[in-house]
Amino acid sequence: MLVITHSQMTAFRQARLTDFAEQLARRARRIHPDATAGLDDTRLVAMMEAVIKAARARGLRRQSHLERFSDLSMTLGFGFESKETWARAIFANRGMSAADRLREAEASAVFIIRGA
Repeated sequence: MLVITHSQMTAFRQARLTDFAEQLARRARRIHPDATAGLDDTRLVAMMEAVIKAARARGLRRQSHLERFSDLSMTLGFGFESKETWARAIFANRGMSAADRLREAEASAVFIIRGA
């Protein structure tokens, strides 16, 4: 019987996280060239790993949700979800699903970006 140790599972999880962070970094370079211009690949991947962890901590699990959360991070700044009062309030609202909180953050971000 095959036995996978805790350290092996941790290594598998980290490898999956890094792979997805690299995918998000490539996507960010395509979609957000200005925001990524000053970042080398290593730094951008590390930032995307942090974005993934932040999104997951807020209940977001689907790839599309993680991509949208990373778009918000690229547009509003990394850590927006904990730095911005409005974003903290949205993501703290447990009366809404994680997907609905993400939609609400995106809708609010439109007004932030436009300066309304």
